[in-house]
Amino acid sequence: MKAGAKLLILFVCVILNANLHGQNMFSEFMEVSPQEKWWAVTHPFVAKQAYEITQQTRHMVDSLKGSFFPDTAKCDGRSDALRHTLWMALLSSRISAGKACKLSCAHEI
Repeated sequence: MKAGAKLLILFVCVILNANLHGQNMFSEFMEVSPQEKWWAVTHPFVAKQAYEITQQTRHMVDSLKGSFFPDTAKCDGRSDALRHTLWMALLSSRISAGKACKLSCAHEI
C-alpha cells in the first residue's frame, strides 16, 4: 500500500472519531474536492484546526448576512467574498501563510 493511501486511511479514521459542535467532520470531508482532501492528508496536524477555522468563518459571516448583506446568492455574492477573505486571513494568522495559500489553491481548483 502506498504511503499516501495509508495517510488517507489514518486521516479518515481520525475524522470518524471526531465530532465538533455536533457536526460530523467525516460527512463534510467527503463533500470537499479531491485536492482539499489531499491537502488535509498531507497536513494532518493542522487539518482539524483549518476545519475549526472554516466553521468559525461560516458562523461569523452567516450571522452578519441578514443585517449587512442582503444578497441571497450562496456563491459569488458579497457574503461569499467576505467569507473567503475572512477565511484566508484567519488561516494565515493561525496556521501559516504558506499552508493557507496551498489550501486556498486546492479549494479553488
